[in-house]
Amino acid sequence: MNNEKNSTEQGFAVRMTDVDFGWTQKRARPKTVAAQTSNYQVQNPNEGFRFQIPSFEVKKGERLILVGPSGSGKSTLLGLICGTLVPQAGRVEVLGEDLTQLRSAARDKFRGQHVGIIFQQLNLVPYLSVIENVLLPLQFSPARMKAVGKNAAACRSSAADILDALDMPVEQFGSQKAGTLSIGQQQRVAAARAFIGSPEIIIADEPTSALDRSRQVSFLEHLFEQQRQTDATLLMVSHDETIAEHFDRVVQLGDICDMAGSEGNDLSLKHNNSEAG
Repeated sequence: MNNEKNSTEQGFAVRMTDVDFGWTQKRARPKTVAAQTSNYQVQNPNEGFRFQIPSFEVKKGERLILVGPSGSGKSTLLGLICGTLVPQAGRVEVLGEDLTQLRSAARDKFRGQHVGIIFQQLNLVPYLSVIENVLLPLQFSPARMKAVGKNAAACRSSAADILDALDMPVEQFGSQKAGTLSIGQQQRVAAARAFIGSPEIIIADEPTSALDRSRQVSFLEHLFEQQRQTDATLLMVSHDETIAEHFDRVVQLGDICDMAGSEGNDLSLKHNNSEAG
């Protein structure tokens, strides 16, 4: 409890200490992890992999970008912070809560209440409308539902406000099926879905990878404006260092972690409707 209070009082959204995660060639994955990572798939389970972070901290309200080449462990780090991966050793504190001490269901609940996720592949539900996609996380998070209002009208109004701020006016796009949108438009809807209900932390996994340079800058401007309005902490990972200048702080993955073996095709962050970000 004292450690949790200290993290909160010092203003850290994320604090990782002496984290050790991995598997060996003899064991595809540690059993304690295999039972708790329904959102992750190991493409090359027979490769050995070791991921160690002595110390990593993200301040509340900070805009931080973590950069590193593809397959370098960025998605593994996000999985540990989101609680979909559990280390064999160490502490992963998010908003003062040590996720390593929570059971799987409690971590899922915590993530749904406090973390909005912009997935690399966006993972919008193509047959749902734009407004329905944005509202989806509220079905799984009473806290985020309460933040926007308990009735349907209040929820739709909040979703409309966020979409308008992201230059996706609800009058024009609200009823449009997500599958008919351009990639840039889908990016903005995915961001709106992450921000609905004002979660304290926004996790963005390579959200600009499919955009050209001008659209990347436009998307980031809208993203940062929404982040300022909600006072959220923004943690983005990317292999593209050219966008780093737009963030408060840039962290090279190799500067905070030691790795052994290969992550192969990455422990990819997968979308699960029960945890829609």
